Amino acid sequence: VDVVNEIDVLSLKGNIPTFISCKSGKMGSQQALHALYELDTVTRKFGGKYAKKALVTANGLTGAYQARAGEMGIEVR
Repeated sequence: VDVVNEIDVLSLKGNIPTFISCKSGKMGSQQALHALYELDTVTRKFGGKYAKKALVTANGLTGAYQARAGEMGIEVR
C-alpha cells in the first residue's frame, strides 16, 4: 500500500535527517492530531533511528496537543 502522507521540508545536518511539516491557519483538534501522527509515521518509515521531527505552525498548538507532540518527540515551532 502506498504512503499518502507528505513532508514539506527535509533537512540534513551531518547524517541526521529532520522531517519538517508546515501547517498554516487555525487547526482544529482533528487536524492537529492528524498532523502529529502523519509526521510521526513518515519519520519512522523513512527517517531511521536518529531522525528528528518538527511541526511548524502559524498559530501554535493548544496545551494537550503541545504535550502530545512532546511525548512523540516532535518539536513544535
